[in-house]
Amino acid sequence: LSTNIKFQAEIRRIKAVCEKESLNVPKDVPVNEQIFNIDPAHKLLMCRTAKCGMSTWDNKFVYIFTNGTKMGGINLRKTLEKERITSEEKIEAIQSLITPIHEYFSFFVCRNPVERLLSLYNMVTRKDKSKKAKA
Repeated sequence: LSTNIKFQAEIRRIKAVCEKESLNVPKDVPVNEQIFNIDPAHKLLMCRTAKCGMSTWDNKFVYIFTNGTKMGGINLRKTLEKERITSEEKIEAIQSLITPIHEYFSFFVCRNPVERLLSLYNMVTRKDKSKKAKA
C-alpha cells in the first residue's frame, strides 16, 4: 500500500511538471525520424535511446511487421518500416505527438542509470582486459 501511495504521488508530481513545462516546449524543432521506430498498423511509435536494448526492440518490430514469422535487426526493421510508411507520414506521426490527442501509442525505454553505468564499466574493463591479453 505504501508503495502504491508513493507511486501515485510521483504520477501527480510528473503530471504537474509536464503541465507547467508544456508551455515552454518549442513547436518548431526539426524531427530526426531516424531515432524513431514506427509501426503504422498497430499505431506504435518508439523513440530510440542508446544502450537500452534497441537491438531487441528492432527485433520485436520485425516480429510485429511479419506477423511473427521473422526475427531481425535494425536493417531489416528499416526495410520493413519503409515498405509500410513514407518518410513524410512518419514525420507527420512524430510531430502529432505534441498534440494532446494523437493516434499513436508512443514510448521510449529508459534504463536504470546505475545499471547503465555498470554495463558501461563492464564493457570498458572487458575491452581493456582483451587488449592486455593480445599484447
